Amino acid sequence: MKKWAQLFMLTGTLISLTSCKKSEGTVEAVGQETEKQVFSYLDALTKAEKTAYERFFKEKNIQALEAFAPEKIIVIYLHSVVIDDVEAIRALTYNDGTLPYLDLFRETYYTKGWSQQEADATLDYRFYDEIKIQDENKTEDSVTAEIQITYGLRTNATLYTLKKQENIWKLDIWQGMAE
Repeated sequence: MKKWAQLFMLTGTLISLTSCKKSEGTVEAVGQETEKQVFSYLDALTKAEKTAYERFFKEKNIQALEAFAPEKIIVIYLHSVVIDDVEAIRALTYNDGTLPYLDLFRETYYTKGWSQQEADATLDYRFYDEIKIQDENKTEDSVTAEIQITYGLRTNATLYTLKKQENIWKLDIWQGMAE
């Protein structure tokens, strides 16, 4: 009888193992295979915009982004946070005359918790629904943009103020970061 119990347990284990498969480091039940959805904030850019972004990324020449709308600047900013490109983040930050040089900016970015806060935001808004300009706050040189995502019944949104500087939209984030 003991052999039958062992054989039954072994058969049950084999059946369990054959109804699962290993896929890219995870075990999933057969029939429940899901594709991993790869996400990049840069997917929101057109081919021409991606080319301009690549120029900006390689040279850190902000002029490459001159034709970009505020919504696209936010996308590039969030991508820069994801890849931890502090030089790009600083280049995308509005300078009201108080923006420090890169070394102090980098130190502030990491020591004041901004890097973690923004990294969390990039995860929260990965599959965002939309980025839209709020018309009631819009001027020729300043806009407030809202990035929004809905999870079931819950909607999250974050506002970013952007200001034009030398004909390029930049995020007005330094004062909040420095506090």
